[in-house]
Amino acid sequence: KYSIRLVKGNETFTTDLVIHDSPDWKHPEADRKLQRETLMRTYDLLEELAAVDQKILDARDTLKNRESTARGSALKKIKGLIAVCDEMHEKISATQSGEGGITGQVRLRENIGEIYGAVAGYPGKPADLQMKALDNYARQVKDFGSRIDMLLKKDLPGLLR
Repeated sequence: KYSIRLVKGNETFTTDLVIHDSPDWKHPEADRKLQRETLMRTYDLLEELAAVDQKILDARDTLKNRESTARGSALKKIKGLIAVCDEMHEKISATQSGEGGITGQVRLRENIGEIYGAVAGYPGKPADLQMKALDNYARQVKDFGSRIDMLLKKDLPGLLR
């Protein structure tokens, strides 16, 4: 149920809009509900992955800025951490440039997006395989998040002094 308000000059019009499922749909309500919940879970996972990837890129950029003034063992450590950040970023999203942005690379982001598209395209219950894959991808996102948080807490502060 949505409340709609239209303001035209000094006049205000309000009404409620109620959206119902189509009576032609063949899938039970529980299956459609699970489909919507899975779509939101997948969407939220893509958002979380984007935030983790941005942390990785920000850490890498910070390290690259520090690289020009570092010497000795600090420089070696910085170069190693830059490589770690690049490796994580490359596992998250396609990094090759291609015509029209299409590279053929399939990374974590693309895998999650594929599940989103498949679930969105079918109004019934998501397949068990899709749910298991989504659980696996969620663990991978958490792992990347933990790895970059550890780098930010443990390794980065000592190098930025």
